[in-house]
Amino acid sequence: MPYRHETTKRNPAILRIPDTFRFLAGWVLLFALAGNLSACSSWKVKKAFEGEYTSHENNRLIGDYCQTCHIHSAFSTGDHLDSAPQKYNRKVFRYATECRTCHYLEINSFTEEVKRKTRRPREANKGEFRDFEIEMLKDQKERLTQEVQEEKKKASEELKNLDKDEDKLFGLF
Repeated sequence: MPYRHETTKRNPAILRIPDTFRFLAGWVLLFALAGNLSACSSWKVKKAFEGEYTSHENNRLIGDYCQTCHIHSAFSTGDHLDSAPQKYNRKVFRYATECRTCHYLEINSFTEEVKRKTRRPREANKGEFRDFEIEMLKDQKERLTQEVQEEKKKASEELKNLDKDEDKLFGLF
C-alpha cells in the first residue's frame, strides 16, 4: 500500500507532518481563538472603568468583572456601595455612587497585563488623589446635567402626549 504522499501530487514535505502535531496545532489554534473571543468582553469592562456607560451599567459590568476573581465570588455591589464610602473623608469618595470612583484598572500596554487597583481610604483621606478628584467632580457634574436634561426632555414628551390624548378625548364629544 503506497504512502499518502506518494498518491498525491502535493508537496510531500507538508504531508509528512505527524498527525499528533496537526492535532495539537488544532487545539492551540482553538485556544488562541477562544482567548481572543473572551477578550471581546474586556473592552466593555475597560469602557465601564472609563465611565462610558450609565452609572448603573458601569457598576454592573465592574461588579461582574470583580466576581470573576475567587476572592470576590460572593461579592455584593450594593452592600459594598453602602458601606465602603463611609470609610472615606473626601467628598468625591464619601458620596460615590460608582465603583470606578475607588477602583480602577492598571494596564501594561506591552504585555496587556491587567491589574485591579483600589484608591484606599488611608491614601485618599491624605489627599493623594486630588487630580483624580477634580476630574471626577467634573465628570459627575457633566453626568448630572445630562441626566437632568434627559429627565426634562422625557417630561416635555409626556406632556405633549397628554395634550394629544386630551385633544383626542375632546374631539369625540
